[in-house]
Amino acid sequence: MWWLSARVWAAAIAVLGLSNSVSLGACTTNDITSITVSGTGLASYNPFVASTPRQLTINVASNVACSVELAFQTSATPARLQGPGTPLTYDVQLPSTTTSLLFAAGMPTTTTRIDIGAGNVGTATVQVALPTNQIVASGAYNDANLVAHIYDKSTAILVPLKSVGVPISTTVVAACQFLTPTNPTINFSGAIINGLPNPGHVGSVALSSLNCTAPSRVSLSAGPMLLTTGATGGPAFDSRIHFRATATLAGASTLLDTSTGATTVVSTETNVTSGATLNSAVQVDVRLVRGNPLLAGAYSSVMTVSVVPNP
Repeated sequence: MWWLSARVWAAAIAVLGLSNSVSLGACTTNDITSITVSGTGLASYNPFVASTPRQLTINVASNVACSVELAFQTSATPARLQGPGTPLTYDVQLPSTTTSLLFAAGMPTTTTRIDIGAGNVGTATVQVALPTNQIVASGAYNDANLVAHIYDKSTAILVPLKSVGVPISTTVVAACQFLTPTNPTINFSGAIINGLPNPGHVGSVALSSLNCTAPSRVSLSAGPMLLTTGATGGPAFDSRIHFRATATLAGASTLLDTSTGATTVVSTETNVTSGATLNSAVQVDVRLVRGNPLLAGAYSSVMTVSVVPNP
């Protein structure tokens, strides 16, 4: 029982300490001498990779010891970074709880306290968070409309004291991603007639769910289909099957002909002239090249389809 009483007493002291912290003297507008913010330049943003929130440090200097409240005003919620494409949304949050400190008009509903004590400088740390999967055009984005407001809260209402602009900026990288990666197979068993490849047979596959932040080129890499199992023979028989493959991504197209010795080709055009690409697809069509009669056996090759963003 004594141990329990000691805990209750300790809790009461903690509450008294918190109450004492809240009761720091009130600040007036003239008391606040400066507000500085550091860390407003965010790391580059890749929508396909989870980003780590960037921490901002807010220092408030005053002529007297006091407590103030901090919140951030934006023209709309969520806040928006403007750039060459669709705006990029973000939030300003408490790092411990991810509670938003943004408000668009009137008075804020959520604030964080800054105690200005020894040295007459108080500090708060907040974070800027950008949600993933915002597929916007690559390039520079910024928001010059974010404002940090400092309030006195020594009474029941918030009293505005001072404010400072907080310019936020980032760069969206040029990147592409298939949201649903696939490894399809094209089978040409039905395209071999009397031991000869049939050039009239077309094997096709569509690689869908492609997103890009920048105009992109399409690329093909492969070698001919080689004999993996089967007989060996003389020069009158082929032990490889050449093919012609085309890849098309909107306005970008390329042709790989393995009979020419080429192993990699890239389209000269990009799929679009500017901006981002959402839910697009690469169409791949393959035709065999007629040659000599084939040795009996199994043939295979691996073709890689790549989409290369062009910053």
